[in-house]
Amino acid sequence: YELQDYGRVTVAETLEKIVADKIEILLISTLMLPSALRIKDLKSEMERQNLKTRLIVGGAPFRFDEMLWRDVNADATANNAADSLKVLNGIVEELT
Repeated sequence: YELQDYGRVTVAETLEKIVADKIEILLISTLMLPSALRIKDLKSEMERQNLKTRLIVGGAPFRFDEMLWRDVNADATANNAADSLKVLNGIVEELT
């Protein structure tokens, strides 16, 4: 996989990077619930722009609330790095 690390970015900056870098699968990890909830705004804007980028989320808020990933309209969640690879591989298989 070719990885990009965008660090801490806003929803608008993330959208710009998704488009510019032609991101097919985006992994987002958050530490705090307010950041996790912003993912819903990101997903809504991705849909509005008709972006087909798949979204995998993780981090503390998603471990505390096992259904939060669905609330923010992510495609999947992962609890750790090893789990994220399994989820990522599954999505890649779906896309090919």
